[in-house]
Amino acid sequence: LGYTVPPRIIKTTKMNIRVFFSAENVFTIDNYSGPDPERVDLTTGIDDYGSYPLAKRLTLGLTVNF
Repeated sequence: LGYTVPPRIIKTTKMNIRVFFSAENVFTIDNYSGPDPERVDLTTGIDDYGSYPLAKRLTLGLTVNF
């Protein structure tokens, strides 16, 4: 999700500002009772209990071009 600040708010035409937000692996919707469906070994179909679940990632950023 991103938003580019309009030039009329910045009061200059030589600068662009963009604010953005990104979210990955925030939640999983399913009826699976194991820890995480993306961590299943496809060759055996068994959960990989010895590893950590996938990390949630939240990113907030600001891009400024002059």
